[in-house]
Amino acid sequence: MNEEYCHQVRMSAMAARDGEAAPLSPDEIAEHLRVCPACREEVGSLGDLLGTLDRQQRRTSAEDLWPLIAVGLRPPAVGARPGPRVFVLLGGLLVACKLIDKMGGLGLPLFVRVLPLILVVAGFSWMRVNPFKIDPELELEGK
Repeated sequence: MNEEYCHQVRMSAMAARDGEAAPLSPDEIAEHLRVCPACREEVGSLGDLLGTLDRQQRRTSAEDLWPLIAVGLRPPAVGARPGPRVFVLLGGLLVACKLIDKMGGLGLPLFVRVLPLILVVAGFSWMRVNPFKIDPELELEGK
């Protein structure tokens, strides 16, 4: 068979399958596919592939996720800040460490004497409200 004509038949068969206007008539395509096993196999495998693709469906979610996301973006409520007990506890830890250091005279290494202070500063930093939280109620003004 003529390779150029085979190519034209294959393209026409795919165009006809897609519902487009084909350069060759359906009778010409059918006649060629009847006598040319290479084109028949090619058009058949492409048809199988397209059939598989046509059966695929995109998953859609009907659930609106924004309310769940917005809750996580809201800043904590005023009552969510740590209570005075936490501050008293951390302050008491600092005072106790300082008293042990002054009264004991044990000559503790600098790292051991500074460690409670580092822990308290980390605790205070951890409890502070993050000023960079995203405000879900924010609306941009159009120009």
